[in-house]
Amino acid sequence: MLADIETLAGKEGWVGAGLLGVVLLWVAWKLIPDKDRQMENLLKVKNEHVERLLAVLETERDKAAADRAQVYDLVAKVSADSKENIKAVLDHCDREIDKFVTLRGKEPDADG
Repeated sequence: MLADIETLAGKEGWVGAGLLGVVLLWVAWKLIPDKDRQMENLLKVKNEHVERLLAVLETERDKAAADRAQVYDLVAKVSADSKENIKAVLDHCDREIDKFVTLRGKEPDADG
């Protein structure tokens, strides 16, 4: 019974081992180096994109800082103009109240 079983030393065993060897050689000499080159290229492209995005970010940040300074200057100018306008309105209101009081001939009551 044991004499009927073919061993791995027969022709099929050597073919299988040869195919396995070819596949392992292909993996070791072709697939792995290609994957390494692909990873290096991907990292290179990623780094280029990161550098480009950082440059754009820096440019936009500088533009935003300049815009912010312009807005602050505009707000300060508007605030100064508004203060002058409010003062002019208040002065006008004071003059109108004085005219009204003069026309009535007395000071307004405490009730209004």
